[in-house]
Order: sequence, then structure tokens, then C-alpha cells
Amino acid sequence: MSASVSTDVIMARAAVVLLLGNVLSRILGLVREQTIAYLFGVSGAASSFVAASQVPTMVYDLLLGGAVTAALVPVFADYARPNGHGRNNREFSALFGAMLALAAVVLGGMVLVLSIFAEPLVRILVPGFAANLADQCIIASQAATATTAESAAPELLTQTVALTRLALPAAAFLGLSGVVNAALYAGQRPHYPAFCAAVYNVCIILTALLFVGRFGVASLALGVLVGSVGQLIFQLPGLWRMGLRPRVALSHPAVPRILRLYAPVFAGLIITQFAIVLDRNLASCTGQDSIAAMNYATRLVQLPLGLVGSAIALAVLPLLAAEGSTANLENFRRILNRGMRLILLLMLPIFALMLIWHWPIVELVYQRGAFDAADAEATGLALFLYSWQLPLTGLDQLFIFAYYARKNTRTPVLVGILGIGFYLAVALPLLQPLGMPGLVLANTVQNSGHALVMLWLLSRLLGGVGGEGFGRFMATIGAATLLVALAAGGMLYVQRVLTDGGGTVGLLALVVGGGGVLLLAYLGMLRLLKLPELALLAAMVPASFRAAVRR
Repeated sequence: MSASVSTDVIMARAAVVLLLGNVLSRILGLVREQTIAYLFGVSGAASSFVAASQVPTMVYDLLLGGAVTAALVPVFADYARPNGHGRNNREFSALFGAMLALAAVVLGGMVLVLSIFAEPLVRILVPGFAANLADQCIIASQAATATTAESAAPELLTQTVALTRLALPAAAFLGLSGVVNAALYAGQRPHYPAFCAAVYNVCIILTALLFVGRFGVASLALGVLVGSVGQLIFQLPGLWRMGLRPRVALSHPAVPRILRLYAPVFAGLIITQFAIVLDRNLASCTGQDSIAAMNYATRLVQLPLGLVGSAIALAVLPLLAAEGSTANLENFRRILNRGMRLILLLMLPIFALMLIWHWPIVELVYQRGAFDAADAEATGLALFLYSWQLPLTGLDQLFIFAYYARKNTRTPVLVGILGIGFYLAVALPLLQPLGMPGLVLANTVQNSGHALVMLWLLSRLLGGVGGEGFGRFMATIGAATLLVALAAGGMLYVQRVLTDGGGTVGLLALVVGGGGVLLLAYLGMLRLLKLPELALLAAMVPASFRAAVRR
């Protein structure tokens, strides 16, 4: 077997493992949200946990999370390659140990500081959680203040502070896990990091179910801590098999290189985290239940974005990167156009189904236990407003990666700043008359506007995107999507009016059965119309599976 074929086999196997890990982690992430909804519904307690658990995640994402793919894996890979005498494990171990020590010191110090100042931090993040702090919201409107004063209790602030302190140490363990994660990727052992998120979600689910009777909502924060430790332990056998024995060497020459590579990404993450803080701040001023409802709806929207948009963008990134350093814009544009068409081909029918079936989807996924019909109504409205961004947001990750592939990390950061402007332009005037739905709409405008600006800039840079026949392609999938939407509306009418809902069985028949039938019908229509881009979709199916189907 040639070296090139061997490399292709390794890449294909890694891609399959990562795909399986991604699917499993997202399914378990949805089960985690279902568990939280079952135990606490759309309530102040659920909102309190969402706000508290966001703190360690933000610390990790800002200080290390973005460095894994942007800096750690590329530099680690240089030391993980064979050097003529086996792997250069001594140097690799020294660099790995240096980054572990640096992550432990920086993240540990940040955890300690934030734990001490947890109360003022929570007052900044979610001021609406205390009835007497409504005037500290970033926007002080009579409607927001009145809503907060009526719905928030002083105990909610105290509870959120306690949950934040309990969950904060998870940031340090997530950081250590991230460094291990990068080492395993660089050593071509993706099996362990691919399933880390699944381990994390399982730990939260089990901890919540086992200890909710004793600790209440604190069992969720405890689950975050247990999950962060669990995913670190899960990866340790991989390190042992690689032969890595970390040695602390903070003076390693590759450390400054990693920090330089991460600097522009860090700047972009500051913008991202500021946008999240801003959204949480304003949401807390619209009532104690708003953050929980927005979070449940966000998880549903992120499922197709992760499985379609992010997955395809990650698959296309190496191809774009290979062409990004050359002067051949034609190949770069061709690869980008194929990625765009594949994302739109898959995302448009999902967008139509989620838009029309927003309430049945919420009812099927969440409505049980403490999550009642009123909770489903609020979450369903949020899902409806979030869903409008699906096609453009699905493309946005691809556009960002296109700039990264051309060694340009500054433009996405600047567009991110502009996106916050879009958010504020919608959120501030709509907060008073609409409350939480106004913030959801603002987020949709922000993400969609970001994608449109990136599309415009890429079109100018590359001399146009989409390629020849793009108008015909959009007209074809647009017409097929419209037929799917009409059929989905008819199915919903039958399920709601003629069968009076049909309970859980009726919801399953509609969302799972009906959705599967409509997606197959959509692909069938495109095949009858002889859409060339279907070949791109067929190429994603393994040859062994296609052969089995033919037999």
C-alpha cells in the first residue's frame, strides 16, 4: 500500500470516528437537556443553572478551547511525527507537560479569582436575577424592570452564585482535558477525544438523576464538575498507549509559538463571549424563566447546525487550506462552492420542518415531568424565531473557515464586532415591547447578518461565489423545499385537528415518521429533476453501505 493511500485510509477512519462521536455527543446533549427539562421545566432554577454553568464554559473557551484546533494540534503534530528513531516522545512529552502546567496554573488561578468574586460576577452576568438589581441591566426599561421585579426573587441570585462556585473548578479540568485532547489528535488517536463530549453529557445526566432528590438543582452543577473530571480520566489510556510521559518545561521554545498562533483567535473569542454575556444579561431582565426557554430552543437549533453545517465545514477545511496558500483562486472557489451547495441542499428542508413543526418538536422532546404546556409554548416560540437563521448560519462556519484557510483570522473578528451591532440594533428597541422573543429575534438577525457580510466579502475577494448554475440550483431546491413545507403543514393539520394530537404516539408519527418520509420525498424530487449536486451527497455515503443497498 502506497504512502498516499495509507494517509487516505487514516484520514477516512479518523473522519468516521469523529462523525460517530459528534452524533453521539449531540444526541446525549439533547438527552441532557431533556433531563433538565423533566426535572425543572422552564423555571428560575433551570435558568440559574444555565447561567452558572456558562461561567466555566466561557473561561475554558476563552483561555484554551479555541487554542486546541488553532494552535495546539498544529504545533503538537510537528513533535508527534516520526523522527527516524520512532516518535520524538521526549520532546513531545516536554512540550505536552509545559502546556499542561501552563493550563493548570492559568485556569486554576482564574477559577480561584472568580470563585472569590462570584457574587459580583453573577450580578454583572444576570442582574435581573435579583429583584433589587433590575436597574443594573444593560438596558433599563420600564417593562424589563417591572417584569424582573415581579418574577425574580432575591434567593435566585444567591442560588446562582452557589451553583457558579460549585461548577467553576470544571474549567480547570476542561482545560487539562483540552490539552490531552490536542495531544491525542496530533498523535492520530482521535478515538478518545471524539467521545469526550459524550462522556461529559452522560456524567451530567447520571449525576442529576442520582442526586436531584438530595441536592436539587445543585446536582446539575455537580454533574458539570463530575463530567469535566470524567472526560479527562477517559482520555488517559490514550496518552499511556502513545508513550507520553509529561515533563514540566515551561521554557520549551514551542510555547511562545503556540501563544502567537492563538492571539488572533483569542481576540475573536473575546467578541463571541461578550455577545453571549450581553444576551444573558438582557434575557435575565425579561423574567427568570427566559434563559431556560432560550437555552432549550437553542439546543434544538444547534443540532442540525452541528450535524450539517459544522460537519461539512470541517470536512471542507483541509481542502480549502491546501488551496489557500496558492494563487489558484479557481480551485479554492470551486471547493467553497461545493461546500455551500451541500450545506444548502441538506439544511433547507430541515429549516422548513423546524419552522412549521416548532411546537410539536418541543412537545415531543421536552414536554414531560416539570416541563408543562406553558413551558412548551414559550420554548416553541423561541424555536420558531431562532429557526429563521438556519440556512445562513449553516453557511457561516464554512465562510469563516474559508478565511482561516487563507491565513486571515482578522476579518471574521471584525465581522463579529459588526454582528454585535446588528444584535443591539434589534434587541434594544424590541426588549420593552416584546421581551424574550425580541432577544431571540435579535440573535437571529445577528447570526444571519454575520453570514451575509461574510458572503459579500468572500464574493468580492474571490470574484463571485456559488458558481455557474447556482441560480438554477437554488430555484430547484427552493421549489422542493416549498413542497416539503406545504406537506408538513398538511400533516400538522391532520395531527392537531383531525386526530386531536394523538399524544406521544401522534408526535412521534408526525416528527419522526412524517419527517423521514418528507426528507426522502425531497431527495426523490431532486433526483427526478436530475440535480447534479446529489452526487456530492452520494459521495458522503460509504461505498460498503451503497453496495449493501444494491444487493
